[in-house]
Amino acid sequence: RLEYFGSRFPLPDDCCVLTFDRPGYGRSSAVPLPQRTYRSFARNVSEVLDELGVHSASVIGWSSGGPYALACAMEMPTKIDHVVLVAADPPWGFVPAAVRNRIHTVLLRLVRLAKPFLPALAWVLSRALLALLWSRPRSRVLRLVEPLRQTVRGTTDEMIMERSHWGFELEQVCKPVWLVHGTRDRLVPCAASRFMHSKLPQSTLVEMPRLGHALIRSLWPELARLATTGASESIAALMEAGAELA
Repeated sequence: RLEYFGSRFPLPDDCCVLTFDRPGYGRSSAVPLPQRTYRSFARNVSEVLDELGVHSASVIGWSSGGPYALACAMEMPTKIDHVVLVAADPPWGFVPAAVRNRIHTVLLRLVRLAKPFLPALAWVLSRALLALLWSRPRSRVLRLVEPLRQTVRGTTDEMIMERSHWGFELEQVCKPVWLVHGTRDRLVPCAASRFMHSKLPQSTLVEMPRLGHALIRSLWPELARLATTGASESIAALMEAGAELA
């Protein structure tokens, strides 16, 4: 909710953005594992769309939001038109070792070997991070504190979900999916999107030269247009804007 930065950019009149906190983050109620799944979240999104009278939409998933976006396409095939994944996480527990960088190799081992201790570990690390960043601008600190408003459980449960079976196979997602990834992404390597592209039946991979994990912050209007139109001209505009940033 606090991380949404699209309001800084003008969007077309026919484009409306809906964003809210995931379970256990900010003000959204926590849902414990195993009841919390990507598909249960997608059902929540479906209820929100019904409440707002929205019959057709596209979904954008950035980083850890990728699995949620794909789950929406699985759960709402008649409502979701397109999916745009931006530097999205793959199913880390089921990718070849060459796809994982050192960060995700360590996280996978933590989840497999120290799952009961993850909440305590995450709490210690989060407090250490906040202590280091407390002198930074208030808005940045708030964005870090807000996910921990309730507990660290929302974050640690998500770490486990990302590295467990998602409740569906990538091959089952039968909606057009655009995977946009910066070639200099050090957090989620571009190999992750290449892997998912090889599995998703209707996917298009767009690699952005010399851009990193936060490319969505600078290319939001172009990504929003790609999500709403799914047209090749939108990809051309995205590549042109990305070239100016590189």
